[in-house]
Parts: sequence; C-alpha cells; structure tokens
Amino acid sequence: MGVLAISISAMLGSGIFVLPGLAAGMTGPSVWLAYIVAGVCVLPAALSKAELSTAMPTSGGSYVYIERTFGP
Repeated sequence: MGVLAISISAMLGSGIFVLPGLAAGMTGPSVWLAYIVAGVCVLPAALSKAELSTAMPTSGGSYVYIERTFGP
C-alpha cells in the first residue's frame, strides 16, 4: 500500500491542490469524467508498482527494482 501511495503522489504531486479549480472552470460538469479517464490511464503504472513491491519486499523502491533487473 505504501508503494502505491508513493507512486500516486509522484504522479499527481502538488497539482492535486491547484488544478481541480482550473479543470472545473475549463470543463464544467464533465471534470469528473476527465479525472476518471486520467485515473484509468494511471492505473497500469500503479498496479505494476504494486506487483514489483510484492515481488521484492525490501526498502529502496525503484532503485531496488532496477538494480535487480539490470544487475550491479
């Protein structure tokens, strides 16, 4: 769960606090549809991070995944 939260926060960043107002102003009531589409696009990345974290349950995150994939 921690890796999923870190992945999502890396993708969204602080824009989650700024952009909803701008998006709602530009798209109106369809802003929810835009967020759902964006969530579906991000879902594969979050699921692959979750899969990696369960396969390699050590601290280090992406560094460990890349190191074990390509070697030292």
